[in-house]
Amino acid sequence: MSSASPNNMQDLQRRISNLAKRYKRARAAEEVAAQPREALQLLRRCRPDSPRCLMVYFLAGQSCAAAVDFVVGRGWERAKRGHPSPDRDEVAKLTADVEQAVARSPASAFSALQRNPLSDFELCDLFCAHKYVMERSLYGWIASQNNDQGVAPSREQVMAQLPEHISQQAPLQIRTRLCNLACGSPRKQRKWLARFRRRWGARLGVLRVQEFVPVEEKPRKAGGQGFVVLSSAAAYFQWLNFAIDAAPVHRPLLILNMDETAVGRHQSGLRGTVATLPKATLPASDRASLADRRSYVSYLACVTDDARVQPRLPQVLLGNTHLFTLDLLRSCSGKLPDNVVLWRQTSSWNSHATMRRWLTLLAKALGPLVEERYVVLLLDVHSSHIHQSIFLHARRCGVRLIYIPAKMTRLLQPCDTHVFSKFKLALRIAWQNCKSRSPAASPTAVSWVHVVSQTIQAVISRGSWQKAFLADGALRFQTQLSTRLRVELDVDEAAVWLHVAPTTEEVACVFPSRLKIDTLSYVLWQPRSHRVQGARPSQRSTAARSSEPPLVPQFHRRVLPSTFLTARMAPIVRRLE
Repeated sequence: MSSASPNNMQDLQRRISNLAKRYKRARAAEEVAAQPREALQLLRRCRPDSPRCLMVYFLAGQSCAAAVDFVVGRGWERAKRGHPSPDRDEVAKLTADVEQAVARSPASAFSALQRNPLSDFELCDLFCAHKYVMERSLYGWIASQNNDQGVAPSREQVMAQLPEHISQQAPLQIRTRLCNLACGSPRKQRKWLARFRRRWGARLGVLRVQEFVPVEEKPRKAGGQGFVVLSSAAAYFQWLNFAIDAAPVHRPLLILNMDETAVGRHQSGLRGTVATLPKATLPASDRASLADRRSYVSYLACVTDDARVQPRLPQVLLGNTHLFTLDLLRSCSGKLPDNVVLWRQTSSWNSHATMRRWLTLLAKALGPLVEERYVVLLLDVHSSHIHQSIFLHARRCGVRLIYIPAKMTRLLQPCDTHVFSKFKLALRIAWQNCKSRSPAASPTAVSWVHVVSQTIQAVISRGSWQKAFLADGALRFQTQLSTRLRVELDVDEAAVWLHVAPTTEEVACVFPSRLKIDTLSYVLWQPRSHRVQGARPSQRSTAARSSEPPLVPQFHRRVLPSTFLTARMAPIVRRLE
């Protein structure tokens, strides 16, 4: 038997003991949860009139809340997990009991606690009360750092803050013992912090990053309550409602959303089990070339609220000539789903020409639905989505464009709020499975394309995204907004959003300020040349509703400007006229 066998046995025994303790705690929590609340008695650490409870009340600044927390066992090592916390009635009863106990206590006891506590009280009771008040104050500081400052304090910060939360009335002997908790090796501090987190219900983790909007700016970003506010969200909802009302009765609404996201050639950072190897062995690594790690394509995803139409929508992978080679396109020809398309061009970025090409592909994929349904496409305000040629081409294709406000796509765009996170997670899992089955541990470009296309087919094309459009306010006139969106916009469920055409000043906050475009043409969905001259906004909405965009693309011969008529061609032109 090798010399390492006793160590292995000790390690196994320690693991078995830990598993047994975890099973015992889980079993106790299940038993407590299975019992009705009436059958459970409130777990109390001590009586409200006990000396320790009264010490906590006085040392915490005559706080009944601190005394009640001490009585119910908050922050107590022996508190059972899964035990229900006291409700409002139980807290009120305990508060009354504490107040009665304080009223019955002699005033000399509190004065003795200030003058010479070591001679009049037990040392263990004093240390327990001072330690509890210190830990409760420290936990409150951690909670304020989390909520107010957005910081999860590290071990060094907590240990540096610990002496400041010791009561000023603590004797030197007790203060020294409490300060010793912050002294010692980092391992000792980590072990004490682990017990502290377990007692007080904290955890070791990372705070989620969330965009902070100052209170004074929230009214500018949100509207509602029956009145118009010059804000991006209010203008967007008002524009969307106006466009939905403009749909003819015989053509039901079909709302779409298209957005781009980057898809890497190599998916790195996959989590899983890693074996521990001897020190002399080279560590395991995820092998991939630098070109694969830096190669990305743009995925032009398109989703709709109608699950029956979703499989028909085009899903375009846009790659450059280096990644999408001719051999790769020939190898994938006829082997991909019908709605997944590979486009090879000089750059992987979207552009005005690519956007016009995509609109043509969308109209072709929808087919007769363009005439049967009133198609509305939601886009963000990226520069590749906004151009006069795109506006005119969308009208020819029978698609109405509505733009989501700048810096609000994380809240209002279904692709950003619901679609891409599910797609990226499924893609990482599919890539991990493909890589584990690949003979060379490096899947080919053809295998990568098939993994991406199959993930698109499984997640995007077969998914139902109606809840995403409802939660983001794109359907049913914002009556089913998500709780997160209502909190971000600081509106309640009774908020009312207008249905009239927003003015030029109101819709200006939707687009970036650097863009110089005719915003009223996008709102009324009419070119400036077709707009009714001198009409009021109500008349404009009627004219815009009656003059729907043509369903069949119309092509007109371009009129050359006068600069093309040189001096030599001018007599010929006059002769022809």
